[in-house]
Amino acid sequence: MSSSPPATLGDGSRTYRGIKRVVAKLLRIPLEPATIPVNSGELLESFHPAPAWIRLRQIQVILGICLALLGIAAASLGMYFFGGVNGAEDATWVMWGTGLEVIGSVFILVSGMVRLVFLRLQYDCTWYVLTTRAMRIRRGLWVIHETTITYDNIQNVTVKQGPIQRLFKLSDIEVETAGGGGMGDAGKKGGDSSHSGRIEGVVDPERLRELIMTQVRLSRSSGLGDEHEVSRDASAPSGHASPDWGRMSEVLKEIRDELRPADLPG
Repeated sequence: MSSSPPATLGDGSRTYRGIKRVVAKLLRIPLEPATIPVNSGELLESFHPAPAWIRLRQIQVILGICLALLGIAAASLGMYFFGGVNGAEDATWVMWGTGLEVIGSVFILVSGMVRLVFLRLQYDCTWYVLTTRAMRIRRGLWVIHETTITYDNIQNVTVKQGPIQRLFKLSDIEVETAGGGGMGDAGKKGGDSSHSGRIEGVVDPERLRELIMTQVRLSRSSGLGDEHEVSRDASAPSGHASPDWGRMSEVLKEIRDELRPADLPG
């Protein structure tokens, strides 16, 4: 029942691989798939978000850098204009402003590059694992979050897609379990709670949703749900079905009639 996982990014340049090894060693980041104790044949899929997921976030970071640099440039033009209007006495203030502009620009560029590298590391550390018994979601870089959801506890599976995600053909799959108070918990940062989970950056949401729902149906039909629940008597000991007293009475009457001598009146 397994299917091929979605495409993922390559290992990147040699420089990135070196940074990745150093950061993973310092922060003790597990870069392999999230593990679930499974037997042979129980693993269905293990995958990262789609490559478009990280590209969208990289574009957001780059746009943020550009907006910050434009803000500094606008402030610099204002200072030059102010200094020209008020004369040479403000030349020193304009010089200090220029120095701060250069420092601020360098800081924004460096922090933006660091953010882009860590975005890629976050991508490499995000894993979704589906087995025949449960699904596990792992994400995080500084703090690693792992959520395991068994199929027999799943109550609802929803596909969501915002307008920006639609441009990149991406969707999110939100999973709600028994005891959850709605998908509000999944809307928090990180997307997971004790009663919900989110698979982000999916390009084939309907296939994955159907795969999850198939496992939910199989889990319930195998005896974990209500379909094969045995009726029990409240007074009967736990683990024993209630006896059929009506049928037992009929069997005893038949035995009595068989043992009764033929010459005795009924």
